[in-house]
Formats: sequence, C-alpha cells, structure tokens
Amino acid sequence: MIKIRTKLIPYITPAIFFLLPWQMRYIFDQQLIVGEQFEFGVISLYIVELLVVLAFIVYGRLRICRAHKKTVGFSFLILCLALISTLWAVNGAVAFGQFVHILVAMMLFLLLLDSRTNLRWVAIGFVAGLVIPIGLGLWQVIVGGSIASTWLGLAARDAQTLGDAVFALDDGTRILRAYGSFGHPNTFGGYLVIGILSLLIFPVSSLHRQGSIDRRSVIWWTAIIILLIGLIITYSQSAWIALIVGLASGVSVLIYLRHPERAKRVEGSIQTRFKLIAGAFTVLILLGSVFGVLALDRIGQGQSSITERADQYQEWPSIASDSMLLGAGFGNYTYAIEQFDQAREWWQYQPVHNAPMLIVGELGIFGLVLIGLWAASIDKLNFARLPARAPTVALMMGCALLVIAGLDHYLWTQWAGLALVVYVMALTARVE
Repeated sequence: MIKIRTKLIPYITPAIFFLLPWQMRYIFDQQLIVGEQFEFGVISLYIVELLVVLAFIVYGRLRICRAHKKTVGFSFLILCLALISTLWAVNGAVAFGQFVHILVAMMLFLLLLDSRTNLRWVAIGFVAGLVIPIGLGLWQVIVGGSIASTWLGLAARDAQTLGDAVFALDDGTRILRAYGSFGHPNTFGGYLVIGILSLLIFPVSSLHRQGSIDRRSVIWWTAIIILLIGLIITYSQSAWIALIVGLASGVSVLIYLRHPERAKRVEGSIQTRFKLIAGAFTVLILLGSVFGVLALDRIGQGQSSITERADQYQEWPSIASDSMLLGAGFGNYTYAIEQFDQAREWWQYQPVHNAPMLIVGELGIFGLVLIGLWAASIDKLNFARLPARAPTVALMMGCALLVIAGLDHYLWTQWAGLALVVYVMALTARVE
C-alpha cells in the first residue's frame, strides 16, 4: 500500500490540474429565486473535487514546512467562518454547498504546499489541460456553437441564442465567444492568462542551440502561441487587462533590479528574462493584429456590461449594510438582493462583479480581513525570495488575479475560480 501511494503522489496533483477545466458535476439540489431556477442556486459536486478528496487520502499525513504554519492557520479560520455563516445565511443549503467547494479548494491548497508535490509538474499539467479546451473554443467560434454533453460537463452553445456570450458585427452577424469547457469566456480567459504566466516559470533559451533545434524551446513557444490564440478568441476584457498588468508588474520588478546592488541577488540573466517577456509581447501583438477589428468591435459593445456593473456597485452599500460585519452567508449575496428587491426577473439577480465587495457581502468585513491576512502571509514569503525567476512570475500571477478579482466574481463564486486562486497562492508560497 505504501509503495502504491509513493508511486501515485507525483502524478495525482498534475492530473487534477490537467482535468480541472472540465466541469463535470453531480447536482444534488436546485434552489430557487423568485420561484425560478438559476445558476447560483445549484448545489453540486464536481468530479475533480472528488479527485482532490481522493488525493488527500492518498497523501496521508501532509508534509508542510514550518514556514507555512501561519498560512495554514488562516486557511482553517476562513473555513470555520464559511461554515458558521450557514447558521445566519438567508439560504442555508446554498451556503453549505458553497462551503463544500471552499473546503475542497483548501484541501487542494494544502496538497500543493506538501513538500512531495512537484509544483513544476503541476504547472505543466495546468497548461497542458488548456490545450483541448482551446481546440473546442476554436470550434465554437468557427461553427458558431457546440452541443451539450453531460459526461463532459458542457452546456449547449449557440451564437443565435440570447444569453450566450457573443459579439455582433455591424451587419448584425453574431459571433460566439470561446467558452472552451468553461461556464463563461471570462473564466476561460482567466485560466489562459495564468497559463501564459505559468510558462514564464520555465527557462527558455534560443530555438537553435549547438547547431540543432532546441526541442524544449519549440514546445515552449508553441504552447504560448496556442494559449494566446485561446485568449484572443475569448474576447475577455478582464483577462486582457489582467495579462497586461501581470506582465507590467514583472517588467517593473526587473527594471527595479537593474541597480547594481540589487542585481547581485538575481538568479540567472536579467537580459534573458527581458527577452522572454518582450518575445511574448511580440507574439501577442502579431496575433492581436489579426483579430484587431473584431477586438475593437468587442470593446465597443462592452458599454452595456460596464453600465450593468456600475449599477451593481451603486446598490452594493444598501445590500451589504445590514450585515457588514459577518455578511449574509457564504454564497448568499443574490438572496440578499432578493430580500432587498423582489421585483426583478430571475436572471437579474447576479453577484456584484467585484470579489472583495462580494466577500464583504457574504462573509462581512471580518471575512475580508481574514482572507487578506491569509494572502499577506503568503506574499511575505514570496517577497523574501525576489528577484528569482519563479517568485517574480508568482508575483505577476498574483497581480493578474487582483485585476480579475476587481472586475469579476468567479474567483469567489465558482469552484473553477477557487481552484485557480489556490493554484496561484500555492505557487506564490512555495516557488524558489
């Protein structure tokens, strides 16, 4: 048994992240809002979550270094608050269902902190797992839709269906944005951004070395081009902004380290890293120019989305003020809106597109402080390792996540978002 466990451990977490983009799940219950079914009332368990629990059992007693003791402590406090919030939640069933998701996410986080987990293999699994969804996304854009599949966790998509994410050309043509295997193009875009930045962890030399082609460099450049194509066809504005801010933060760190006294701590060549980032920008610009007209059209159509989010920000104080300290209960922000205003259509009950504001609405200021302390304990470890390559890339990922958190809610409301957060934070805590 011990030998089997030892053989499984190196492969099980990379396999989890390879399968993470697929949204297969078992639905236990469907809670209603104003008498109608909606996504944020679904109580379910994803197949990948079961794999995380299995991995937790296979690992047995975790081997986490003492430096992460404070981080682990904050993780348990967050879980305790999320569980206790079910007692005062407007809808206790939804709150408990969301608690299960964050519980499994924290289990995954602890597995990634375990010294037996090879984070570079996990990063490879994460990036490789996005290739098939990108192929599916290209098919969705070209054909204008895709069929549903219960076994793959895919919903039917059609560019002509109201509610599916599209952008329309001046002649009225509707083009479906790439969903891949995800529930929304923005979630797909967020994964692709972190995938692109994950590739920067791996050193890359010239494509030609000693008179022959360097296979690793070919694979690296092929992967980054594929991921950039995937990002382009999602037409996710939040993802593009996150990528630009993430890369800019990395460049800023490298510029700061050009000072001779600071450069002594640099592992490897700063010039090589500048070339990597400059090369990535070059490929991005070349690919972006191909889709430039469509991208501009997509940005122009974003005005209604901006107006909708502005309205959500304006109503947030009224909804959150009644339970500012402890919140309305995990996963219950939409039900808090229902208590505030019951005259809306079911599809108008949406979480505010800002994760920190949503956390306050559901777990209160106390919850936001706890999560802030959790993140700060991790960032403190990473800052001490700068300006090494991997910690710098982890910083870039963290900055990208901050942008996404300020522009969308899926990092908090969806299992896929929670898993993405713990992936980035575990890398930030452990990479050397």
